[in-house]
Amino acid sequence: MIIGFANPKGGVGKSTLAINTAIELFDLGNRVAFIDAESGGPNAEIIKRIEPKVGSFVETRLEQIDSRVQKERVTNDYIVIDTPGKLGDEITALCLIADLIIISMKTSEKDLRQAKPFIQTIKAFQAKTKGSPQAMLVFTFTRKNDVTARSFRKQMQPLGMPIAKTEIRCLDCLRDNHCVMRGIDEDDRGAAQDIRNLLSEIKTRSTTLKEIGNG
Repeated sequence: MIIGFANPKGGVGKSTLAINTAIELFDLGNRVAFIDAESGGPNAEIIKRIEPKVGSFVETRLEQIDSRVQKERVTNDYIVIDTPGKLGDEITALCLIADLIIISMKTSEKDLRQAKPFIQTIKAFQAKTKGSPQAMLVFTFTRKNDVTARSFRKQMQPLGMPIAKTEIRCLDCLRDNHCVMRGIDEDDRGAAQDIRNLLSEIKTRSTTLKEIGNG
């Protein structure tokens, strides 16, 4: 199963969500590969440091990503792909390869304006391929009973993109690509539960994704 994380804007918790998803899937007993499509592979290095048993690779071109996916899907249950915060070949690769694209975004007008063309690109691709890949929006850096998040759900309904019920709370650790799945303080445990809830929701909402671990 191939899960891609994308947003044309950086600083929205995309890479942190990708890293923690890969670690959680591994901790649930799955074989996981992580592909970092950002030049220099900073997040692949983080994965190597957190969990060396998760295969981590740096592939920045469409054909390279495709080749790596075809190789790793033979021996892995999940492949997590983290793309740069921009539009480019990496996003085209996701549309061609991924089973599910997670679009993380903050609930701000600026983020909404930048996300709209990206969402429309995915929708146009889905129209040509009978709904593939699946895609889902996830609000990040939110707070308890976030009024702005509720407002954005209404604003984004006309775009026709499913929005996860789970929201990833606003924590400083998210800004540092921190692994909250193995955290020990209270804030880490809260963020970790958000990510577990998101994985459970993905399993429940999607008819084509196989069961995620034992969740």
